[in-house]
Amino acid sequence: SSGINAEYGLSRYFFGWGQRTAESAYEPILDFFSLDKRDVFKVRMIDEAFYHLDVCMAPLSLGHVMIYPGAFDDASLKSIYDALGSRDKVIELTLEEGLQFSCNCVSFISDTREAVVVSPHFSDR
Repeated sequence: SSGINAEYGLSRYFFGWGQRTAESAYEPILDFFSLDKRDVFKVRMIDEAFYHLDVCMAPLSLGHVMIYPGAFDDASLKSIYDALGSRDKVIELTLEEGLQFSCNCVSFISDTREAVVVSPHFSDR
C-alpha cells in the first residue's frame, strides 16, 4: 500500500490489489494497522506489467501522487481522484515512463520548501 502525508491536509492510503495481492487482504491490513476504512482506498491493478503498487503509484511531497493510469481499472482511477479531491493533485505518466518504473521513486521537500522527486527515469516533458 501507499500513503499520502497527513502534513499536507490528507491522511489517505491506497491498497493495491491484483496480480500479486488478493483483495481479501484489505480487511486484515485495516485491522493490523488500526486504519479507518474511510481513509484507505482500494485500487485494482489490471496490467500485468504493473504488479505492485509502488511501480504504478507514488505518493509525493505536498499531497500529490504520481500514477501510470493504464495500470488501474476505471473505478480505481475515480477512487484515486476522489481521494485527493482534485485532478490537479495527480501527475499522470505515459506508458513509456510507467514501464521504466518512474513511480518507484523517492519524494521529499527541500530546504526551500520545494518538492523534489528522485527517480531513475523520466521523459523530457
